[in-house]
Amino acid sequence: MGDSLRDRSIQVILFDLDGTLRHSQPAPNDFFFDHAGSFGVNTCPHHRRRAARWVHSYWASSAQLLEDVEIFGEYGEPFWENYAFRLLLALGCVPSRAAELASEMQRHMRQDYQAVDELVAGVPEMLHRLRRSGFRLGVLSNREVPCDEYLATLGLRDFFHLVLVAGEVDSWKPESGIFFHALRRMAASQDETIYVGDNYYADIIGAQRAGLRGILYDPQGIFDEPGCLSIRSMDELPLLLETEGFK
Repeated sequence: MGDSLRDRSIQVILFDLDGTLRHSQPAPNDFFFDHAGSFGVNTCPHHRRRAARWVHSYWASSAQLLEDVEIFGEYGEPFWENYAFRLLLALGCVPSRAAELASEMQRHMRQDYQAVDELVAGVPEMLHRLRRSGFRLGVLSNREVPCDEYLATLGLRDFFHLVLVAGEVDSWKPESGIFFHALRRMAASQDETIYVGDNYYADIIGAQRAGLRGILYDPQGIFDEPGCLSIRSMDELPLLLETEGFK
């Protein structure tokens, strides 16, 4: 494929960070689901995918999230116990059983969950290829504080022309404002920019609201028919740019 990518109209590729370029291992959802299964909760693949879709929706500045923050405060113990209750419901628990297990599930996550940050497989190679092909790259994250130093620890900072977090501009995906801030800073148009992220509700809907094309990174096949281009691994992205509607 070589330098032919330069001939495409797309000039700028923006990436989500968490869940897209890096992830936590073990995955928090899987750690939660496995423990729930030890109490007899149905954690078959169908139920896991359904609950994972709820997680994506919840954290996309959903009405439920905003309501919970108002009621329980911002991310203290009451908030997280209520979150465990909601996630058990998403797995298919009846409310009474979810209420019984919520405290234990939150205790388990607080005391026993120890995650390691890892790069998603193939990310450095993919970014190197895109840079070599002439694309300008950026990171657009819903984090509250700048993450340049964190990206440097991952060995990724030098790949990006822009790193922008929502807390810097007080606009959170799926709001369109954060995307417009990124476009202005990159001196890029909507037509020549795509956004790659793992959360359909925050990343793809947010990009579409801002007039951008979105590509969903969905390694576990959580979203069966997302209605957008999608990839299961990062090495698919350059090929997709070659073959799918980016002329």
